[in-house]
Amino acid sequence: MTVTDEASSPASEGSTAAGPGRPGGAGEPARSRGPVSPAWLVALMAAEPAPRLAGLHALDSCRLEKGFRHWGHDITDEDDPLQAGLGFALAWDKPGGFIGREALLARRSAEGFGRRRLVAIRLEDPNVFLHREEPILEDGRILGSVTSGAFGHRLEASLGLGWIELDGPVTAERLSAGRFAVEVAGEPVPATLSPRPFYDPEGRRVRG
Repeated sequence: MTVTDEASSPASEGSTAAGPGRPGGAGEPARSRGPVSPAWLVALMAAEPAPRLAGLHALDSCRLEKGFRHWGHDITDEDDPLQAGLGFALAWDKPGGFIGREALLARRSAEGFGRRRLVAIRLEDPNVFLHREEPILEDGRILGSVTSGAFGHRLEASLGLGWIELDGPVTAERLSAGRFAVEVAGEPVPATLSPRPFYDPEGRRVRG
């Protein structure tokens, strides 16, 4: 999609639509190349198919439903991409390799899923909201903490992401068998943890 605002200066004229991204579904977030004028917005809203406006918190809600990581909150350059659930994004067969490839291959072979993992969180009570740094518990023992939180409107649930460390590998089977909670305002709230997102875990909507 390309929208041109004739009232804009040449430097700020037009917009481009990126592919499916932060909303976690079939959509094209539009970005202006410069300052956004009222005429630009009118032209954008008149495009077909008609776009919908979404604020920053709406996008945050969508990306947590899909388990999309936020750089700086959920992951940093100090985190292992395997433990962050991003091994699929690594170019293992890149010509010439990449810095840290051998160490990651050794870790993948030795540890499998590993004991430390970034997981998706879903509270059983949808009226309790997560923000950041809430302790993640199992039978009263602190395993880690929440890194991001928001209400997922498509799932009607309170969601989050967080890092945990277990005594053994963090697998889907181990997480489904555990009794987890997140401490919010001093009270433990039962929660489900998963290595995969709770919304569209297969990624069909993004690819479709």
